[in-house]
Amino acid sequence: MAPIVSAYCARHRGNELILAAMDDDLYASTLPLARLRYALIEPPSSDEHYAMDFASMGIILTAAQFNHLADRESGFRRRLAEWGIDSAAPIGTLIVARSLAELSGIVKAHPASDFLMPNRYLPAAASDAHVLIDAAPGHFFLLSRSTLPAPPPRWSCGL
Repeated sequence: MAPIVSAYCARHRGNELILAAMDDDLYASTLPLARLRYALIEPPSSDEHYAMDFASMGIILTAAQFNHLADRESGFRRRLAEWGIDSAAPIGTLIVARSLAELSGIVKAHPASDFLMPNRYLPAAASDAHVLIDAAPGHFFLLSRSTLPAPPPRWSCGL
Protein backbone atom coordinates (compact mmCIF):
# COMPACT_ATOMS: atom_id res chain seq x y z
CA MET A 1 0.00 0.00 0.00
CA ALA A 2 2.81 2.46 0.73
CA PRO A 3 3.78 2.89 -2.96
CA ILE A 4 0.13 3.46 -3.94
CA VAL A 5 -0.43 6.14 -1.31
CA SER A 6 2.96 7.76 -1.97
CA ALA A 7 2.13 7.97 -5.69
CA TYR A 8 -1.19 9.62 -4.84
CA CYS A 9 0.62 12.10 -2.58
CA ALA A 10 2.99 12.96 -5.44
CA ARG A 11 -0.03 14.12 -7.49
CA HIS A 12 -0.27 17.11 -5.07
CA ARG A 13 -4.06 17.17 -5.03
CA GLY A 14 -5.82 19.44 -2.56
CA ASN A 15 -8.79 17.09 -2.30
CA GLU A 16 -9.29 15.09 0.87
CA LEU A 17 -8.44 11.41 0.53
CA ILE A 18 -10.73 8.83 2.08
CA LEU A 19 -9.16 5.40 2.44
CA ALA A 20 -11.90 2.80 2.52
CA ALA A 21 -10.41 -0.01 4.60
CA MET A 22 -7.41 0.49 6.80
CA ASP A 23 -5.04 -1.75 4.91
CA ASP A 24 -2.28 0.88 4.69
CA ASP A 25 -1.23 0.38 8.35
CA LEU A 26 -1.82 4.13 8.80
CA TYR A 27 1.07 4.90 6.40
CA ALA A 28 -0.96 7.64 4.70
CA SER A 29 -1.15 9.52 7.99
CA THR A 30 2.59 10.22 7.70
CA LEU A 31 2.30 11.93 4.30
CA PRO A 32 1.67 15.61 3.51
CA LEU A 33 -1.89 15.11 2.24
CA ALA A 34 -4.46 17.91 2.22
CA ARG A 35 -6.84 15.90 4.43
CA LEU A 36 -6.99 12.20 5.26
CA ARG A 37 -9.92 10.19 6.51
CA TYR A 38 -10.48 6.47 6.90
CA ALA A 39 -13.72 4.64 6.21
CA LEU A 40 -14.61 1.15 7.34
CA ILE A 41 -17.53 -1.08 6.57
CA GLU A 42 -18.66 -2.67 9.80
CA PRO A 43 -22.01 -4.06 10.77
CA PRO A 44 -23.61 -2.39 13.78
CA SER A 45 -21.63 -3.51 16.81
CA SER A 46 -22.45 -4.02 20.41
CA ASP A 47 -21.60 -1.10 22.65
CA GLU A 48 -17.86 -0.57 22.35
CA HIS A 49 -16.42 1.60 25.05
CA TYR A 50 -13.23 3.60 24.81
CA ALA A 51 -11.61 5.72 27.49
CA MET A 52 -12.63 8.77 25.45
CA ASP A 53 -16.01 9.15 23.78
CA PHE A 54 -14.74 9.47 20.21
CA ALA A 55 -18.25 9.32 18.75
CA SER A 56 -19.60 12.25 20.78
CA MET A 57 -16.54 14.31 19.78
CA GLY A 58 -17.13 13.48 16.12
CA ILE A 59 -13.79 11.74 15.67
CA ILE A 60 -15.71 8.59 14.72
CA LEU A 61 -18.74 9.31 12.53
CA THR A 62 -21.45 7.18 11.00
CA ALA A 63 -21.94 7.49 7.25
CA ALA A 64 -25.10 9.55 7.83
CA GLN A 65 -23.30 11.93 10.21
CA PHE A 66 -20.45 12.39 7.74
CA ASN A 67 -22.83 13.01 4.86
CA HIS A 68 -24.50 15.80 6.88
CA LEU A 69 -21.45 17.05 8.75
CA ALA A 70 -22.23 20.73 8.24
CA ASP A 71 -25.33 20.29 10.42
CA ARG A 72 -23.35 18.75 13.30
CA GLU A 73 -19.86 20.20 13.19
CA SER A 74 -20.43 23.00 15.70
CA GLY A 75 -21.60 20.50 18.34
CA PHE A 76 -18.57 18.30 17.72
CA ARG A 77 -16.27 21.33 17.99
CA ARG A 78 -17.79 22.21 21.37
CA ARG A 79 -17.22 18.68 22.65
CA LEU A 80 -13.63 18.67 21.38
CA ALA A 81 -13.04 21.99 23.12
CA GLU A 82 -14.25 20.42 26.37
CA TRP A 83 -11.35 17.97 25.97
CA GLY A 84 -8.91 20.84 25.30
CA ILE A 85 -8.83 20.39 21.52
CA ASP A 86 -9.33 23.72 19.75
CA SER A 87 -9.50 22.33 16.21
CA ALA A 88 -11.96 20.70 13.86
CA ALA A 89 -9.18 18.58 12.32
CA PRO A 90 -10.04 15.38 14.26
CA ILE A 91 -13.69 15.46 13.18
CA GLY A 92 -14.48 12.60 10.84
CA THR A 93 -11.08 10.94 11.07
CA LEU A 94 -12.89 7.60 10.97
CA ILE A 95 -16.16 7.06 9.13
CA VAL A 96 -18.07 3.86 9.81
CA ALA A 97 -20.46 2.60 7.14
CA ARG A 98 -22.70 -0.34 7.97
CA SER A 99 -22.83 -1.63 4.41
CA LEU A 100 -21.51 -1.26 0.89
CA ALA A 101 -24.64 0.77 0.12
CA GLU A 102 -23.70 3.28 2.84
CA LEU A 103 -20.18 3.52 1.43
CA SER A 104 -21.70 4.20 -1.98
CA GLY A 105 -23.76 6.96 -0.36
CA ILE A 106 -20.57 8.52 1.02
CA VAL A 107 -19.01 8.53 -2.46
CA LYS A 108 -22.08 10.18 -3.96
CA ALA A 109 -22.41 12.76 -1.16
CA HIS A 110 -18.75 13.83 -1.43
CA PRO A 111 -17.98 14.59 -5.08
CA ALA A 112 -14.93 16.70 -4.18
CA SER A 113 -13.30 13.88 -2.19
CA ASP A 114 -10.86 11.32 -3.57
CA PHE A 115 -11.14 7.69 -2.48
CA LEU A 116 -8.78 4.72 -2.38
CA MET A 117 -10.56 1.40 -2.11
CA PRO A 118 -9.87 -2.30 -2.33
CA ASN A 119 -11.39 -3.96 -5.39
CA ARG A 120 -14.00 -5.73 -3.24
CA TYR A 121 -15.66 -2.31 -2.85
CA LEU A 122 -15.95 -1.75 -6.61
CA PRO A 123 -19.78 -1.94 -6.46
CA ALA A 124 -19.72 1.25 -4.33
CA ALA A 125 -17.76 3.15 -6.96
CA ALA A 126 -20.53 4.29 -9.29
CA SER A 127 -20.16 8.07 -9.45
CA ASP A 128 -20.32 10.58 -12.28
CA ALA A 129 -18.31 12.99 -10.13
CA HIS A 130 -15.27 10.71 -9.98
CA VAL A 131 -12.84 9.04 -12.36
CA LEU A 132 -12.00 5.40 -11.59
CA ILE A 133 -8.28 4.63 -11.90
CA ASP A 134 -6.55 1.35 -11.16
CA ALA A 135 -4.10 1.91 -8.33
CA ALA A 136 -2.30 -1.41 -8.15
CA PRO A 137 -3.35 -5.02 -7.99
CA GLY A 138 -6.30 -5.18 -5.66
CA HIS A 139 -7.04 -1.43 -5.32
CA PHE A 140 -8.47 1.50 -7.25
CA PHE A 141 -8.81 5.25 -6.87
CA LEU A 142 -11.92 7.32 -7.36
CA LEU A 143 -10.50 10.75 -8.13
CA SER A 144 -12.79 13.75 -8.03
CA ARG A 145 -13.28 15.42 -11.38
CA SER A 146 -12.89 18.70 -9.45
CA THR A 147 -9.21 18.89 -8.59
CA LEU A 148 -8.54 21.27 -5.74
CA PRO A 149 -5.24 23.14 -5.55
CA ALA A 150 -2.76 22.02 -2.93
CA PRO A 151 0.00 24.01 -1.29
CA PRO A 152 3.53 22.73 -1.86
CA PRO A 153 4.17 19.68 0.32
CA ARG A 154 6.01 20.40 3.55
CA TRP A 155 7.93 17.10 3.35
CA SER A 156 8.47 14.21 0.97
CA CYS A 157 5.74 11.91 -0.28
CA GLY A 158 8.01 8.92 0.25
CA LEU A 159 9.41 7.76 3.54
